[in-house]
Amino acid sequence: MIPKYIHHHGKYNIALFCILTLGVILAYYTRDHKQLEMMVLLGMTSIYILFGIMHHYLMHDLSSKIVIEYIAMGTLGLAIALFVLKGSMI
Repeated sequence: MIPKYIHHHGKYNIALFCILTLGVILAYYTRDHKQLEMMVLLGMTSIYILFGIMHHYLMHDLSSKIVIEYIAMGTLGLAIALFVLKGSMI
């Protein structure tokens, strides 16, 4: 039997994985349209940040440190994506 705490976070992680996977697929299929690809990446980053903040809000453990961490990780992920794409979007 899976403990309730782990089971609840498992659902969150699966949902987040599905959302981010969909974002990567959309970014792949929009690679010929650089502005649309950039919008997909920015949208995916925003969803990641908002999804994480909402999760912690619902779990009643939201703090400014967690908000900053999600913003930093989202920004880092976006920077890595832009680096991998070699700045061809700008």
